[in-house]
Amino acid sequence: MSEEQGQTAHELPVAQIDSNADWFLQLLVKTVNGKDDIAFPITLNVSGVMISGELVSGHRYFEGFAKDLKEVLFGTNSEGGNDIERSIRQLGDIYTQSLREPELDDEDLSPPNFIHLMNARVFHPSGKPIPDNKGVWWRGKLNAIDGFILGTLSAN
Repeated sequence: MSEEQGQTAHELPVAQIDSNADWFLQLLVKTVNGKDDIAFPITLNVSGVMISGELVSGHRYFEGFAKDLKEVLFGTNSEGGNDIERSIRQLGDIYTQSLREPELDDEDLSPPNFIHLMNARVFHPSGKPIPDNKGVWWRGKLNAIDGFILGTLSAN
């Protein structure tokens, strides 16, 4: 590719790649972070443990986490947690910065350092998922992930 052609929308500039993180996984996270309506099944290998769920944007993660935290702390009918929920939700705004400010180029944005999953389960080496009743929100460092597969593990 010539310098005049530039980069495609899906390429990360070399300076933007964390050499300790899988560049392809980093690219997938960057793509998902740009759109709240994308989610896809993924299973991560982190220090020998399998974590299976749906890859989502950081913005969507903080929205869901805020809602669940409010429910855990205050129950489903309480208005008392609205300030906490709003504060946590605002943390996700950094993931929509490029959508709100189209004048920012890819070079102006830091590469993603974290990956976010919804409906995540951690699989014990015995094959049993934790938790076994439902998936949870999960956040991890991209440079701590050893590998990944497309798709989720099922709880048998």
